[in-house]
Amino acid sequence: CELEPVKDLRDLVGWFPEPELVWLDSEGTVLTGARTEAQRGVNEETFSVSSRLSVEQSPGNSFTCRVRHQETRQSRENQIRITGQTLVVPSQPLVVPVGSEVTLPCQLESVKDLRDLVVDWARHDLKPRYIHIRRDGWDHLISQNSLYLGRTRLSERGLAYGDMSLTLSRVRLSDAGTYHCFIPQMDTRAEVTLHVGESGHTMELWVNGPNTALRCESRGWFPEPELVWLDSEGTVLTGARTEAQRGVNEETFSVSSRLSVEQSPGNSFTCRVRHQETRHEYITVVPGEFLEACSSCSVAWTLFVLGLILAAVAGAFVLWKYKTQSKYLLFIITL
Repeated sequence: CELEPVKDLRDLVGWFPEPELVWLDSEGTVLTGARTEAQRGVNEETFSVSSRLSVEQSPGNSFTCRVRHQETRQSRENQIRITGQTLVVPSQPLVVPVGSEVTLPCQLESVKDLRDLVVDWARHDLKPRYIHIRRDGWDHLISQNSLYLGRTRLSERGLAYGDMSLTLSRVRLSDAGTYHCFIPQMDTRAEVTLHVGESGHTMELWVNGPNTALRCESRGWFPEPELVWLDSEGTVLTGARTEAQRGVNEETFSVSSRLSVEQSPGNSFTCRVRHQETRHEYITVVPGEFLEACSSCSVAWTLFVLGLILAAVAGAFVLWKYKTQSKYLLFIITL
């Protein structure tokens, strides 16, 4: 039995014949309204039984799940006590880039020293599921999942005030998931969701005569993001050449897009890169005035470069002419 707003018992198996399962309140009164199911085991010789009961949480209240053999009258019981303590966690997922350090917040609503209690961080989608365990004032990491070796820590000072937040360093893509913080002695737990993936974003601009080529590039995403171009009206533009490829570490994606546009007074262009799961996005806007300025700069720069080329050609011609005349005079003197 586990303490949650809804109770779920699924670990009592191997009965024959089908047992009786009942829920009792703290007064020993049988509770009704539970959804109880019994089914044959894998070998079809024994029964497994499970029951789900919705209850109202009330501090100090307790509930007992009792499973009894109908012939021998032998029984097993598991008591669940509601303490009234609540763990406070973020209501929204945390979003961090690969390689960063993140703290997963999880703190008791009321101040209580947790240093001598068992505190447990786990991910139920992993085997082993344990991310970090602390017991009797010490970290017990023998059962820790190897993916998190040397990357987790709890704050001693924080635990003294009821804060069991977990700090995770060198974040990897595989760290994305739902984390469970749990205090067994207090029968309280909560969940923190972590998303990993998005990072660097750059914008580059090329000007080529009357036409302008815009290039937008963003790196370090997972999964592959969505990149679109928008005009000043917010309309999605077509005709862009967009490419996505794996990063150097083959864990993240880089995406780049090039769009040729015609300069128009007052028109602006927006490059939007969006994470498809979290809907987080990066937006870069290129104002029309900037494009016009770049166009003027381009013309001036082109004239300047042409001037340098002409000057270089003229200098080379003069030098060649000088060398030719020198050789001719030397020939006359020798004769």
